[in-house]
Amino acid sequence: MVLTITPKKRRSTSKDSTVYLHIGLAKTGTTAIQRFLHENSEELAKHGVFYPDNFRSPETGYHDWGHHILSHKWGGWLDPKVFPISPDEAWEKTAEFIRSNPGKHVISSERFQDTLGIPGDAEIMRFIEDTVAPAKLVIVVYLRRQDMFAESHYKELVKNNFHTSTFAEYMSNLPHFLDYAEYLGKISKLSPSVQIIARIYDPNLFTCGNLFADFFDALDMELPKIDLASGKRTTNPSINSPLVALMETMRTKPLWREAEFRRKLYHFFDNKPEMIDIGAPMLSDEDRREILKRYEDSNARVADLYLSEQHALGLTMPEDSGKRKFNKDRLIYSSNDVIRLLEITISTLKKPPS
Repeated sequence: MVLTITPKKRRSTSKDSTVYLHIGLAKTGTTAIQRFLHENSEELAKHGVFYPDNFRSPETGYHDWGHHILSHKWGGWLDPKVFPISPDEAWEKTAEFIRSNPGKHVISSERFQDTLGIPGDAEIMRFIEDTVAPAKLVIVVYLRRQDMFAESHYKELVKNNFHTSTFAEYMSNLPHFLDYAEYLGKISKLSPSVQIIARIYDPNLFTCGNLFADFFDALDMELPKIDLASGKRTTNPSINSPLVALMETMRTKPLWREAEFRRKLYHFFDNKPEMIDIGAPMLSDEDRREILKRYEDSNARVADLYLSEQHALGLTMPEDSGKRKFNKDRLIYSSNDVIRLLEITISTLKKPPS
């Protein structure tokens, strides 16, 4: 009798795991990806994809789904009412979770875009590598054509009352990380063992035309065929140019700080499709050409190092849209509009500061 011995299947260990550090960039669907992974974490875990706890306290009504407590280990705002444990404790618990659950893990916070590529980031990278070890660390970053990023990013700053300048002033001093070749080059030098996967934020280039499918493609797998939640919701909508023009000055920041005031203005402008220039961009085609000309060499290097020929097109100037940019000196309000805006303002001023 011949005895056949079947080798035992090798058991997966944390050495087989990969941690994907998703660093943004901002305004590239980051919040949508975070919400998608958070709300589907139990189902995705069955397919070997893990989205560790973000340690936010749901009682606070804090609606964010990223791992911001982890990125805030290196400074910045951190409200203990929102995050009941410290960043160090959060990293310890995350590391233990990774060791206990072999597979693909995603850590996501767009604040990493600000902590990497600047002085002191070598220590940050070394800490993250050591903490998730023996799992392999991979960085995933989405890039967006710089002209589109600039307009969307400034609108986001205004939306959250984080802006400290007008749009013109912002455009004269664009964020350092928009030089993608230099930015990714600095990150790549931090650790030769850390792979960087760059994707383009452009719906025309997404895998299967879907952002989530595209993200899973970056993880080298197909989007699992499960009953997914939050697949079609708009997670972080932008605001339109007339509202930005109204609120970008420093004189309005005290009012804009009031959440109820912001809510009422969002509602007002969202329900004015007939308003002149309501959908006008803040940049003209000529403005866009000038911006992309500034980054032409950088984008070419990024395309050569990280992108396929098709995806490289996502960083090049498309044909002219023919759209006229928003002119804040042009009259766009009716008398009734002005009255309603005054009513909203007066009702806010009558309330005690929050």
